[in-house]
Amino acid sequence: MRYVVRHDAKDNAWLVVDTLSVGQTVGRHLRQSNAVFQADAEERNWRLHGLGLETFALISQKGDLRVQTA
Repeated sequence: MRYVVRHDAKDNAWLVVDTLSVGQTVGRHLRQSNAVFQADAEERNWRLHGLGLETFALISQKGDLRVQTA
């Protein structure tokens, strides 16, 4: 799954994290159920509209001179 739910013990919050974008937080919730709901909705939306965008993002990173690859 691209979107995962993680618990932040420091802030006692539930985070929705986009694993494809280097762990960017896309949502913060006080309740786990709300975070799971958002993660599922984000995943459905990505599968419906974004499969081509993943390939574009990976290709564009290779072509971007600011991004260093090993």
